Amino acid sequence: MNFIEMELKEIQVNEKYGQQVIIIKEKNGERFLPIYIDIFVAEAIYMAIRNLKSQRPLTHELLVNAVQSSGATITKILIDDLNNNTYYGKVVIRKEDGKEVWVDSRPSDAIAIASRLKVPIFINEKILSF
Repeated sequence: MNFIEMELKEIQVNEKYGQQVIIIKEKNGERFLPIYIDIFVAEAIYMAIRNLKSQRPLTHELLVNAVQSSGATITKILIDDLNNNTYYGKVVIRKEDGKEVWVDSRPSDAIAIASRLKVPIFINEKILSF
């Protein structure tokens, strides 16, 4: 698979219709991808990019804390597949022994983690070709 680095461009919220969309854009190009997300993930991403902290860990922070306390590191996020109009993603974790583990994730949750940790987001190039 050929992966292209992406970056979070914006979060759009349509309160009238209760829809939230994140736009990720090709880091060194013009292609972009909109991903519909739920309000809780939108709020988590918004807080992360603005460096806001909640009083207690949110779900994405809990996962990050659990991974880091085990001595592992989240190194990148992958959006690797599109099937029946649903995107699939992975959180890539490097264990202490250097081995990588790919953990299945909704892309929105993975992007919330990437926003918190400032790790890169990559997308399978075939997805951008649709």
